[in-house]
This record gives sequence, structure tokens and C-alpha cells, in this order.
Amino acid sequence: MNDGPQQPHQIYPKPPSVTADDAYKGISGSMLGMAIGDATGAHVEFRPRSYLQQHQVTDLVGGGTWGLKAGQWTDDTSMALCLAASLIIKQGYNAYDQLVRYKWWWKEG
Repeated sequence: MNDGPQQPHQIYPKPPSVTADDAYKGISGSMLGMAIGDATGAHVEFRPRSYLQQHQVTDLVGGGTWGLKAGQWTDDTSMALCLAASLIIKQGYNAYDQLVRYKWWWKEG
């Protein structure tokens, strides 16, 4: 007898197993996608929607707000990479380590 749609815990009684390798591939793929997307849109960062409607992003282009080279990512990716490195090295969140990495990036690039 069907009493309506199944609840999520009925469909998936146990969470799917995720190996460390699966997690690594997913995380590294996400980070790569972030960097590519950031580099692709860097030259139109902070532009209004009306500008983007007239000048669609279709390729890696230099210039923009920060005068970046074509393919260069912004501070968004740089800071995310600092955070990721800290999480990996410290095996969890460590505010001090994260801030030190931001300082290294700010000073050294």
C-alpha cells in the first residue's frame, strides 16, 4: 500500500559511501572550475548586467577593472586557494593559519 511519496530517508536509508579519492577528485575539479570561471569573467567583474547583455563573455580576455592578463584569475580564486591549502595542511579550519596564508599571498602573490 502506497501512502504517498517516499521520504528521503526511505529512498536512501544509508548515506552513499564516498572514498577519499572520490572526494579529492570532486574538490579538485570544483577548484579548477572556479579558477577557470573566475579567469573567464575577470575582465567584466563589477560590470552592470546591461553591459554584460551587450558584451557577452565568450573567451579569455585581458583588461577589466584590475587590468589582468587574459586567463589570469582574481583575488577570489587566490583567496580560495589559500583557504584550501590551509584546510588541507591543518586538516581542518585554523583561523590563524588561514590568515597567515592570506598575508603570504598579499605580500608574495
